[in-house]
Amino acid sequence: MLRKKKASGSESLAPSRKDRKKAQKMARVQDTVIGGMTVVDGHVRTEGGLRLDGTVIGDVVAAGDLVIGPGARIQGSVSARDVTAGGTVQGDIRAEGLLVVQATARLNGKITMNRLVVDEGAVFRGECDMPMPEGESNG
Repeated sequence: MLRKKKASGSESLAPSRKDRKKAQKMARVQDTVIGGMTVVDGHVRTEGGLRLDGTVIGDVVAAGDLVIGPGARIQGSVSARDVTAGGTVQGDIRAEGLLVVQATARLNGKITMNRLVVDEGAVFRGECDMPMPEGESNG
């Protein structure tokens, strides 16, 4: 809910603390959907979560979580908080947290993440980079 806030003699609308917390939670929800019949020729950027079932020829950046559906195709790099990949990606994937590679996924490029789950049947060609957690050594 928006609350009225006085600003130098005039009223303005500012989000409440509750609304800001709700927005942070919503970043985990896919508030944007690119359908299976849609082709985007250009970059896609969202401050929330994204579900992609169509085709993107360009980079995809989501501040929230990204779900790449089984029929989706991306020709470009991908960056999001957590990524669930079920479609085809020709390019690098960077997940700040978890990358889930589903059985239907076809990935070609470098993947970088902190945690990784790969389902049986998934295809991955490229390089994998998983940084060591702080305080751990190779030894």
